[in-house]
Amino acid sequence: EATPGVLDQLKQGGYTMIPLAAVAAAALLLAVWKSLELSRIRVRADADVRAVVDALRAGEIDTARAHAGKIRRPLRRLVDDLIEYREAPREHLEEIMHEHVLASLPFLERNLGALAVLGGVAPLLGLLGTVTGMIHTFRLVTLFGSGDAQLLAGGISEALVTTLTGLAIAIPTLLIHAALARRARGIIGALETMAATLVNDLKLRSAR
Repeated sequence: EATPGVLDQLKQGGYTMIPLAAVAAAALLLAVWKSLELSRIRVRADADVRAVVDALRAGEIDTARAHAGKIRRPLRRLVDDLIEYREAPREHLEEIMHEHVLASLPFLERNLGALAVLGGVAPLLGLLGTVTGMIHTFRLVTLFGSGDAQLLAGGISEALVTTLTGLAIAIPTLLIHAALARRARGIIGALETMAATLVNDLKLRSAR
């Protein structure tokens, strides 16, 4: 009986729970959407990538473009560059490929900053709710005195609910942000490795 339910605790938090609920909903949507977006990205040398390199070595440009059309982005951009600038010197081709790897950064890191901001805002909103709740409690003490310990304890308990909620939102949000940021960095690293592999396959191994 002394332990209130989840809905009762949310009601105790007052109006500050409204922006906290909005932050929680936005963080959840961003986390799910970004997780799905990054999970669809695969950077590996599959059969189509190898077929593109083999076709370029044989001088079959149309065949290389046909296989490139089956490759997903962002790896598709690297393969398109390999086809377009196949006659360029190795150093220039490496610079072009690296440029497109860097161009993939904004796409891969999109909305990760917003997720981090939401994770930082949640505990601040919780602290704001606690401060406003304590102000309200002390106003009641001013009006009715401090003789009623139940009134004082209840007011403090209600004020701390917002801090608890803010931390409960911030901790998983920041952990998810760290995991997604690591996944994005892993994709960038895989793209850089793949770019170097493609250039070497075309310019070095074909010369043997």
